This record gives sequence, C-alpha cells and structure tokens, in this order.
Amino acid sequence: MKGILLLIVTTILFATLANAAIEATYSCADSRCLEGTPINYTISIYNNLNDSIQINYLLIGDADTQQIISTYRLEKELKPSESYTFTYEDKVVAPKEGYTFQYAPCIDVNLLNDDKSIREKGIVCDKVTRSLTVLPLSKIECEADWQCANNQFCDNFYKCKELKCENYTVPLMHKCTSYNALWAIIGIIIVIALATLIYFRSKYKVYKPKQKR
Repeated sequence: MKGILLLIVTTILFATLANAAIEATYSCADSRCLEGTPINYTISIYNNLNDSIQINYLLIGDADTQQIISTYRLEKELKPSESYTFTYEDKVVAPKEGYTFQYAPCIDVNLLNDDKSIREKGIVCDKVTRSLTVLPLSKIECEADWQCANNQFCDNFYKCKELKCENYTVPLMHKCTSYNALWAIIGIIIVIALATLIYFRSKYKVYKPKQKR
C-alpha cells in the first residue's frame, strides 16, 4: 500500500470511529536518520468506543505532501477500553522535498457488531502531527574532509565548502595554514626525502669488482 496518497485513503471517515486514540514515536538506528537505514516505530492504540474494533493496517503519512511513508499489517481486535502497543521496524524514507516530514499515524479499522460482523469501515488519523527529520542520500556530498577538494572542507550539512582563508594563510589539506607552518612542512618533507635518499644509497652501494693487474 506504499505510495498511495494519504488524501485518498482518508476520505472515508465516520464519526463513531474518529474517537479511537493513536500515539506514535520513532527511533532511528542511524543518529542522522539516514535514508534507507532502519527505523523503529512504536505505536499505541486505545479503543475508547463502546464497540469492538478490528484494526487492519497502520499507516504513517506525511500530513503536508500526503505521502505514505510507512505501512504495517496488523489484524488486531480491540474490545472497548482495550489498548495495544507494539513496535515494528521499517526503512527510513526521504521526503519529496527538504529534510522533514510532518507525519501523522492512521489506522485502517472496522467497527464490529456483537456477532463480529462489520458495521462500519474507515481510516482514522491522529489529529496531532509530529516531526521526523531525515537525511536524504541525495543531499550528501561528503561525510569527511578527504572526500572534498584540497581547498574545501565537509560542513555539518554534508556539503563540500570552499575554505576562506585570512591574510598570511593558505588552504592546505582542508585547513587554512599559515605561511610559516607551510614552509616548516616543506622543510620537514625535504629533510625526510634527503635522509631517505642517503639511507638507501649507503645500504645499497653499487659493487665494483677489482681489476686484475
């Protein structure tokens, strides 16, 4: 059922069903909620009606774009005053635009008669929206400085930004370095190169056989 517009699935709403209470929280395995990584949704449903209800599906939708971001098949019956809390795992979905969803949990639910026959059907959504911020893969240019050019650095938004060095400094290895430090680095490199050359020349001398008289 993923990809179905929330606007379509919420068109059938009945006053008797609208009282069912739904709570939802989430926890991302990745601290940035990176697109494609696991996400755990914890859902609590409370039946405050005078009749039993049959819950068929849980749907979590973006209240702004009407995009379904997660579905879960439930098939759970709740008697009056009963509640049910469960956790399920899904994958983080990227918003159509930007970084943030304003999401609302919904349930596809049947109102049951005493003989378990269906009296009404509908989609019930919580009236309170919640915020879910995601890091889309399309927004990532870098995750470390070395993935950027030498005169750039990776910022907190995973973008390569050009260094703006002040007077008497130059970009070097993704940082602004003073001229004195630059010359010191060059000097160290020269010393190391000379020492290496001298070492190998002394260790691997060319053997010249003595000539017979």
